[in-house]
Amino acid sequence: FPSLEESLRTVDFIVEYVNLYMLDRPSHIRFANLNIQGGESIFHPHIIEILEYVRKKKSLYKDWNLNVALITNGTTGIERWKRIAELCDYFTMSYHSESLPKQQELFKSNVLYLKEQNKNFKVSVLMHPKLWDRCIELIEWCKSNQIDYNTRQLDHTWSEFRFNYNSEQTEYLTGIKQVPITTKVISFFRNGINLSAIGIS
Repeated sequence: FPSLEESLRTVDFIVEYVNLYMLDRPSHIRFANLNIQGGESIFHPHIIEILEYVRKKKSLYKDWNLNVALITNGTTGIERWKRIAELCDYFTMSYHSESLPKQQELFKSNVLYLKEQNKNFKVSVLMHPKLWDRCIELIEWCKSNQIDYNTRQLDHTWSEFRFNYNSEQTEYLTGIKQVPITTKVISFFRNGINLSAIGIS
């Protein structure tokens, strides 16, 4: 993690730069978002001090608004979480199905706390093809608790086959039914290929 001093200098630079930018904007669109993400920012030993500094810094500028948005897996103790929740305006809560059972319960507890506090947030379910049932269970939990959510495919390179989705999972994520390769081959031999469509006559 960057040091506290480096983090505060970064906040200074961002806020002061945005302030200069806002001077040329019409008053009705003078707002900006500060997105805090990368790794797991809530584990930074000084995250609360940094967020408090952001609040103090943005209070110096009265003619434009700065919203603080946090992307996190939300797995921290409730007392620490209460302070973080107080200092942020919007949360993206990333659900990781491979986390330990205790972490998953902590995630749910902290999501419910955000709801109780009427905070703006969304749950983002990272759909793991090998832990699919856990992901579906979390989606059903969100539905039963009237919590807004979205689903996301796991980012991976084409060579990482362990994260490949089967046809049913792909259809669930995309809404597009896959055509089996055997069907495509049979169609090719039955119908041939229109060579003129690709510039060959």
